[in-house]
Order: sequence, then structure tokens, then C-alpha cells
Amino acid sequence: LVHGFGMDGNVFAPQAQALSAAGYQVIVPHLPGSNASEHLPKANLGDYANVLYALCTHLQLNNVTMLG
Repeated sequence: LVHGFGMDGNVFAPQAQALSAAGYQVIVPHLPGSNASEHLPKANLGDYANVLYALCTHLQLNNVTMLG
């Protein structure tokens, strides 16, 4: 679950709990600049896409559905 600008992953707590209870593996990252995450100076949408790609690569996720 991917939050929008000005939010953090906590916004999806109810949805994450429901999806997890239904058997899905749920990952709710805090994108850079949100919550306690490091800020990316002058970041654009492509930078955030790269962060999500790097996360999926690091976690070795091959089949991903993103919601937000």
C-alpha cells in the first residue's frame, strides 16, 4: 500500500490489517520524507518509483500489486 504526498504508511493501518487477515502479504512503506524516513531533496515522482522498485528488488518480490 503506497501513501500519497503529505501522508505516511499509517494512513493504511485498517486496510493493511484487513488484507493481512485475508491472507495477503502486506507491505506499507514510509516513502522518503514521510514519518521518520530520510528526505530526498528535490524528489520527483520518478524518484519515488525508484525507491519502490529498490524495495521490491531488495525483498525479492516478483509478483506485486500496489494500491494507493
